[in-house]
Amino acid sequence: MNTTKRLLSLLLVLALTFTMVIISVGCNGQETDDKGNGKIEPPAPTIKSIEASINVAELPVGSSIESYAHMITVVGTYSDSTAEKPHKETIKDFTLETKGAVAAGAGEITVKSGSLNADVAYTGVEATDPALFQFDSTTGAITAFVPFLKVTKVDEEGKEYLDYPDEEYPTTIVIPSSIEGVKVTAIDSKAFSPEAQITKFSKIIIPDSVTTIGSLAFAYASIVKLDEDAPDTGYDRYKANGGLDSVVIPNSVKELGEKAFMECGSLVNIVLPHSITAIYDRTFDACYSLKSIVIPDTVRSLGDYAFRKCYNLTSVTLSSSIDTIGRETFRYCEVLESLVIPEGVRSIGEQAFVDCTLLMKITFPKSLIEVGKDAFNKTCKWRYNQKEGLVYAGNVVIGFNHKTKIEKNDRDIDVEVDIIPDKLTVDIKEGTVGIGGSAFEGLEQITSATIPSSVKYIGNRAFANCTGITTVALPENINIAESAFINCSSLENITIPESTTGLGKFAFDGTAWYDKQPKGLVFIGKFLYAYTPEDDVTDIVLPDGLTTFPGYLFNGKKNITSIVIPDSVTSIPANAFFNCSSLKSVKTGNGVQVIEDSAFGNCTSLKEITIGTGVKTIGTSSFSECRNVETLVLPEGIVTISDRAFFGCARLAINIPASVTELGEGVFENCIYIENSKNKISVIAGTVGETYVKENKLPHTTVTQ
Repeated sequence: MNTTKRLLSLLLVLALTFTMVIISVGCNGQETDDKGNGKIEPPAPTIKSIEASINVAELPVGSSIESYAHMITVVGTYSDSTAEKPHKETIKDFTLETKGAVAAGAGEITVKSGSLNADVAYTGVEATDPALFQFDSTTGAITAFVPFLKVTKVDEEGKEYLDYPDEEYPTTIVIPSSIEGVKVTAIDSKAFSPEAQITKFSKIIIPDSVTTIGSLAFAYASIVKLDEDAPDTGYDRYKANGGLDSVVIPNSVKELGEKAFMECGSLVNIVLPHSITAIYDRTFDACYSLKSIVIPDTVRSLGDYAFRKCYNLTSVTLSSSIDTIGRETFRYCEVLESLVIPEGVRSIGEQAFVDCTLLMKITFPKSLIEVGKDAFNKTCKWRYNQKEGLVYAGNVVIGFNHKTKIEKNDRDIDVEVDIIPDKLTVDIKEGTVGIGGSAFEGLEQITSATIPSSVKYIGNRAFANCTGITTVALPENINIAESAFINCSSLENITIPESTTGLGKFAFDGTAWYDKQPKGLVFIGKFLYAYTPEDDVTDIVLPDGLTTFPGYLFNGKKNITSIVIPDSVTSIPANAFFNCSSLKSVKTGNGVQVIEDSAFGNCTSLKEITIGTGVKTIGTSSFSECRNVETLVLPEGIVTISDRAFFGCARLAINIPASVTELGEGVFENCIYIENSKNKISVIAGTVGETYVKENKLPHTTVTQ
């Protein structure tokens, strides 16, 4: 009984306790005050301060502050009584208090959030920080971009290795106009050209103090990746994946070096100044993202490959001053649809517009005379759509379209094939001024070609391997390029007028006419065309009236013992008699003004040299290794003696006339007698020659005039 009472009492106590807990907690499980009035809320977190920052690299000097508001990061510091430390959160509801233009490095931007203001702090590396640039104060040239230079690092084991620096650097580079008080006037070769795909900057601002941008200055300053969706053309295709995308070049820049922006695959926009006169080879080669280009009228020539592989180039405005479009200049510009080639352009290089698959509308100038091989082959839409027969680019004939038919190939697929006749007559229309390179190359079916009097130029290999042609009558004032009729094996009768303005090498090699020529000197019209060595050693006397001769004719001929060059010749070509090892005697006429590079180089038997009175320039290595020449009298009037002109002339004794104002490096290097005997070189007191021998510590005799 007592046990039962005790058990009932215990249950009552537990019930009362449970009821009190329920009353205390409340029906929703929340803590209440002692009067049951609901939850006790802690004080709401309050914002105590704000901080704002922006990467200085994103703020080109002079830019509108408002334009960069979205790049400002604002962080608020909140108090919270339940937290051990105040916490921070990013704030988006802020406004700019300060307006105006940016002066990078100055804390002049203020933001406001609620009742709080904060000055914006600059983070990162300042875009104009001189520490970013390696600078040559003697030349005023920026020679390197420091983040692209490897530095020595130490690994966890204490071993040193080379790697790129870890420091942050700007995405917009503002090149300063001066560094430590010295004016920045040039961007040197490879200065911003990375060795690896570490490029982070996307824009660059060049000051108007810069006058020269060197070769490869920004080459490869983009990150590219393989384009998996590109059409299969037999080579890898790439597309932009970051890096330099925008450049403004100031009007102070006079020269862009070769390959200056080559393979800047992310470059979309570039403004060229009206101060440059030429765009050199490969300047924008493989700028995959470039969409449009305006070439200012100050530019006179476009180099080879200048805009090759600009796959996205849709608009090109050519300079009205250019006279030449180089080799493969616009090759692979696949989306370019139309082009106006301005009046004044005389020459278009080989394959200039190959693989311009959408290029259909082309305006040709009347000035066009020369068109290189495959400048517009059938991968160019315009060329493919030309009618049957002769194909003209303006007034230049560039090829022949046969009739075509559809046939099944070995895979039973319909293909278009040419219908080639057994015989073909080419009748070029009057008014045509040029025949393009390789225009009819390999058309064995051509039996005759009528070339009108209006034609002034026949291009390289224009009729090469046209084995059916037997006779050619060329018009007055014609210029015939290299290999124009090479291997026309049936060509026996050639009429070439005295007025012919040029004749390229090998123009008629492999023809029936050439096969009939005797050994020795071979002339065609007024031109010395070839030299076929005779069986025995021989003396050569070039005839009076000859004004020039090809430099390759006598090069390396072992049988020549002497050469006499007439007064009518004005220049001895480079390498003209190089390695003529039996040559003992040379006499140049008084009309010769220039002896070009290596003209008599390595003529090891040469002893007697008579230089005419008209010579002004002796080229680089002109007489190098002529080790048996003992005495050489240079006439008064010579101005320039170039590098290594007499290198290795071991026995040489020579005078330096007072007229000489320029002597190159190593002119008398390895001239053993000069180096060891005072009376083997004579100079005039007070002249450039005397200064030269003294500076190079050459024994000499000084003559007082």
